[in-house]
Amino acid sequence: MELVKFLNETFWGDGGYLLLFAVSILITLFREDIEMRGKRMALYSALCFVLVVYNPILGKLAVEHFMEDQWAYLRIFYLLPIMTVIAYAMSEFYVKTAKKTDPRKRKLLIAGILSILVVLSGHFYGKNMYLKAENIYKIDSEALEVIRVIEEDKEEGRTRILLPEGEENLIFGLRQYTPDLVIAGYSDKLDEEGGLMEAENNLDYTYVIIGKERTLVDCMEQAGYTYLVSTESHFIYKKG
Repeated sequence: MELVKFLNETFWGDGGYLLLFAVSILITLFREDIEMRGKRMALYSALCFVLVVYNPILGKLAVEHFMEDQWAYLRIFYLLPIMTVIAYAMSEFYVKTAKKTDPRKRKLLIAGILSILVVLSGHFYGKNMYLKAENIYKIDSEALEVIRVIEEDKEEGRTRILLPEGEENLIFGLRQYTPDLVIAGYSDKLDEEGGLMEAENNLDYTYVIIGKERTLVDCMEQAGYTYLVSTESHFIYKKG
């Protein structure tokens, strides 16, 4: 259930497109006037959704043996033609609802309602989602500094790290720059009672990145972590 919760919160957001996707599958499958090729696409989507994407056994095996973390498992959604199914169902619904003999105003009204429905199911892009490139790698400068500190210190091969949750500039910058730094979890709860011990028992990692506003400094040093460096917004520690 933890993986399902993660997929829902991370991929689907507020669930608008999930609902629209499900409705589109139902429309395509159960309307008799839909072509068979459309029904096959909808049937494939439904089976793939249930038997592959949200299969708890497959998900657990994939994360444990074939993928580094849950973020990598998100790519399983590439198997789903989500927008294609929605576009097909909405187009067929429009064609079957707005007859050629209908007034133009009625056709525009139906098209407008469907368009608004699709738009409201997603999110509008905010200005904070657009970042001006600050270096040739076109990633956040803070992320690049953190990456280079760890790369200079770590051994060859992949290294697992803990990052502050919700810092997309750091998370996506790291993923864009190199596959050798793997996100093993998040460092936000380490300063809670028993948080650091729980992380050490349940997670495999070597480096910890924490925000400067956190109260983890004394806790980390007392637990034997090595302080490496501080960037503009973060402290970087090495386990052991």
